[in-house]
Amino acid sequence: MADNRSVLRNPSVQPEPNLTDEIQRRAYELYVQRGQADGYDLDDWLRAETELRTPGHHRQPLSYSSRNRAA
Repeated sequence: MADNRSVLRNPSVQPEPNLTDEIQRRAYELYVQRGQADGYDLDDWLRAETELRTPGHHRQPLSYSSRNRAA
């Protein structure tokens, strides 16, 4: 278990944000960028997870030409 006392003693040290919450926010950003098109929830989650877990990986705009899903 992590020792949170250093955070209490030193306010400049912040605990890490919840990664799941960050992934959820990024997946929602991808959903909105796509025009809120349904059917990509797992794709959005996996892409967001990859972006946030891979060192040096930067957010990139969606590529509509790489994948077209029938409505």
